[in-house]
Amino acid sequence: MTARAICPVVALVLSMAFGTPVAARAVDSSRTIADCQETAVSPKPPNAWMGGLSKHWLRQGSLWMGYTRAEEAFVARPNGQKIAWFRGSGSTWGRLRVSGTRIDAVAPPLKVEIPAKYPFRQGFQSSVLTFSEPGCWQVVARVGLTARFVFVMRVESE
Repeated sequence: MTARAICPVVALVLSMAFGTPVAARAVDSSRTIADCQETAVSPKPPNAWMGGLSKHWLRQGSLWMGYTRAEEAFVARPNGQKIAWFRGSGSTWGRLRVSGTRIDAVAPPLKVEIPAKYPFRQGFQSSVLTFSEPGCWQVVARVGLTARFVFVMRVESE
């Protein structure tokens, strides 16, 4: 196989593994932030202790995410925003990996910082998410090899 034949194959494999690059992603220009179909806020926190940490939890299956009580929304700021994660009972074992893209316009991808000191199957984990700009964002969290959770949220300006 020549190098020209290998490159498209490598690009296809990488895009399947890590998602479509921002430059190649199609954006529906008719969508606005008002059309953002956000993941519903959970009526209850994962547990009483986590309820003291955040009043705004999004839940997909056994994974929860929320911003701290000091915040009123997901926000775009240069130094990022602290985001709490909680793995409920029945969670898959493995590292938490997070990626994100703006879905109502083209923007640089989400920047993610996750400390590697949380090897638990369930419980609390911290992170810092840096949204490059306000808009409607899709955040994909993966745990272990198979668990995938998708959250959609409106990100506001600071």
